[in-house]
Amino acid sequence: KAAYSDAATAAPRDPDIHTGWGELFLEKFAKGEAMRSFQDALKINPRFSGAYRVPAELAAASYRFEEAVALSRKALAIDPTLARAHNGLAFVYVLAFNAAVGVISLENLECALQHAEAALDLDPTDPRVHYTLAYVCLHRREFERARRHFVRAVEMNPNDAVILAH
Repeated sequence: KAAYSDAATAAPRDPDIHTGWGELFLEKFAKGEAMRSFQDALKINPRFSGAYRVPAELAAASYRFEEAVALSRKALAIDPTLARAHNGLAFVYVLAFNAAVGVISLENLECALQHAEAALDLDPTDPRVHYTLAYVCLHRREFERARRHFVRAVEMNPNDAVILAH
């Protein structure tokens, strides 16, 4: 925390620092503070793609799927190589499908698959990417493929609570 505080004092207009603060607050379960930090980063630079990811994830977790999709798409419009944004968008599509919300339809499972595969192509070392692809495949009834990616996610990070919860 002290390092972030020193960095924020030295470079208060750096969106990376505000995003780092947001990540730190999120780890401490301070969602309100985290959101303010990401919003500050976007005020400094609205084209800072990394500051859209967590607000999109928080919107999805609160069943605000349209907002989550819009935020993820903004990040991808800025940087189409952002694996975490592709991964987040794929996960949002599946969460919305799972919740049977009208914003999503069966054909969007195909879209979820495309974004999950794009994330995997961009960052095959991220266990959350493998987990999301497994989750998408499970909903598409591609059970063997889902199992392979779930096992890979657990092998890569056997202590990830989100991965292990499913």
